[in-house]
Amino acid sequence: VSNAGKSSMINHLLKKDNIAKASSVTGKTRSVDLFIVNDKFILVDLPGFPGADGQASRLWEEQFEPLVQLYLNEAADLRAMIFAHDARWSVTSEETKYLAAAKSLGLPVLALLTKDDRVDHRERNWGLSRFLQDTGFEGRHIHYCSDNKLPQCRKARRLALRFIESVCKKQGGGGGGTAPTIEGEVN
Repeated sequence: VSNAGKSSMINHLLKKDNIAKASSVTGKTRSVDLFIVNDKFILVDLPGFPGADGQASRLWEEQFEPLVQLYLNEAADLRAMIFAHDARWSVTSEETKYLAAAKSLGLPVLALLTKDDRVDHRERNWGLSRFLQDTGFEGRHIHYCSDNKLPQCRKARRLALRFIESVCKKQGGGGGGTAPTIEGEVN
């Protein structure tokens, strides 16, 4: 979803400020942005789906959805999907559609319930329950936030990086080739 924190998550994972264009403006990511990490794998930032409030719906239908579809259909070695969802929001039909598509392709999916530092325990549990129920998602999830000053955000980063490493090490799952790993600091 637009404004779910995808670009902030990429910046946080890579420990880089503003390598991905993070903004409070809906629809800021308008292209397929590829980030080559340690010459081992590529992390991709895609435009977000329109939110439940309908913001960016026209942009999504006319420009972003065809772009995302083209990328997903043409990516030579797509191995996994990291799916960002703001736990404070309702699930959209586009989210359900793309999670189902990833499942049908056999892609491992990590659901990141973003902006976890902005919710209390009750809201966190409610958001997770609603996400799981509305999407039918049965995979791994992480409550994620991008503030390195907070221990839970640093832990979420480590868990997400472990998921990426595990996907990169698997042979054949969603692609093939060599088994790249993330080098350097993981915490």
